[in-house]
Amino acid sequence: MKFLDEAKIYTRSGHGGPGAVSFRREAHVPFGGPDGGDGGRGGNIVALAVHGLNTLIDYRYKQHFKAESGRPGAGRDRSGASGKDKIIRLPIGTQILSDDQQTVLADLTYEGQSIILAKGGTGGKGNAFFKSSTNRAPRKSQSGENGHEMWVWLRLKLIADAGLLGLPNAGKSTLFNALTESNKAEAANYPFATIEPNVGRVAVPDERLKILGEIGKSEKIIPSYMDFVDIAGLVQGASKGEGLGNKFLGHIREVDAIAHVVRCFEDENITHVSNTIDPINDIDTINTELQLADIETLETKRNSLEKKSKQGDKIIKIQISIIDKLLEDLSDTNLLSKNEYSQEDNVFIKTLNLITSKPMLYICNVDENSVQNGNKLSQKVDEYAVKYNHNSVIVSASIESQIAELKDIEEKLEMIKEMGLNGTTLTKVIKSGYDLLNLINYFTCGPKETRSWTINKNTLAPQAAGKIHTDFEKGFIRAETVAYEDFIEFNGEVGSRDAGKLRQEGKDYIVKNGDVMHFLFNV
Repeated sequence: MKFLDEAKIYTRSGHGGPGAVSFRREAHVPFGGPDGGDGGRGGNIVALAVHGLNTLIDYRYKQHFKAESGRPGAGRDRSGASGKDKIIRLPIGTQILSDDQQTVLADLTYEGQSIILAKGGTGGKGNAFFKSSTNRAPRKSQSGENGHEMWVWLRLKLIADAGLLGLPNAGKSTLFNALTESNKAEAANYPFATIEPNVGRVAVPDERLKILGEIGKSEKIIPSYMDFVDIAGLVQGASKGEGLGNKFLGHIREVDAIAHVVRCFEDENITHVSNTIDPINDIDTINTELQLADIETLETKRNSLEKKSKQGDKIIKIQISIIDKLLEDLSDTNLLSKNEYSQEDNVFIKTLNLITSKPMLYICNVDENSVQNGNKLSQKVDEYAVKYNHNSVIVSASIESQIAELKDIEEKLEMIKEMGLNGTTLTKVIKSGYDLLNLINYFTCGPKETRSWTINKNTLAPQAAGKIHTDFEKGFIRAETVAYEDFIEFNGEVGSRDAGKLRQEGKDYIVKNGDVMHFLFNV
């Protein structure tokens, strides 16, 4: 499926229906009073985040979305029916911006999240509303309020988690297909086989889920997911437009972390863009391009702020000084992620969306014979990662691709055993990604489902509850929580409660990894 990350659409909510002018006309009631009903409310324009969509391409061909108008009121105090809402189903990660693209109207971050973009017009009042002691037979009513219309931009952030990048033919697409157990990404022996980014969701392996599901006698077990994107290969000169240039750099800015696939295998049948297998040189090539791209971003931002600073705004002057510090740091090293900044500075730095400030994971793609212990090439990457305070893992994309192609779980396990592995090496990639992003999981457990929820470390209970539904956060009262180990030891919620292990926690509680939780709320 072609990936389209931006589209412009027209929206109009429904008009309110007009109120009715009507009078009672019954036998033996010659002077019946007014009984005109109100018009119905116009339908809303609603944006809904849904699972399973990863592109905005449909909105290139269908651009106009109108909600139904409310129906007119009628006699006998009958109100008109409300117009149906128009639901615009969008991928998770979609931002909705104003026509000038300067204001973010909505940010869809989780499945099921809904935002009213435009409220329908209010229905007009019927003449029964206007009856008074001085006007017992009003002959007036209201027209319905017009709906709201506007053009908006839809912009899909590529990913909320990790982007796979690397030089062409490093094995990114092969690894992506193995991770997602799909064939979305074209894996081929030539540069730029991947042109458009491919997005896929990967279930986070967690052995705790199955155990919880058995105790809770749950009908369904739902894991957490990580989103990965396979981004077109980068080459030297990308910051100046070489290869896929700015297109690549624009995509990579939207990820939260970078998973850099580094070629650590020799194979004369697979070409290398520089005709030399040197993983450190490959890393430096990419890091330099990311560095140059960020320098350009910072200089552009600085020039913009410099013009505004003439008005004497102290905040702008502080922001310029932060940019100067970032430019200095980038001249010393090609990665900002190894540097630490104050909490106040980081608030501004995050708005700059700098590529080199993102956490980095190096994935050493080795041959089949090196998957257990690595090789000389992967060892160089390990040493480099330690030097710059990054993480690295060893993976054989070739092996993982073969495992992913097997449909039967027993066949997968047999192949893993034959390779002398304890499990799929992709698990290391996913768990390393979790660590890289400072993510943890808490659980909900019941007869209908046992589910894992992903949150950042140090998340407070109300915000954790908001991952389930925004109403949980808005109306948060308290949380009932028990540690995973206690939940297992005492065989569920009832046993944990009897053992005094189930706690009542308030708004200041920091959720721990493995907490089994139940939220009480009131909206």
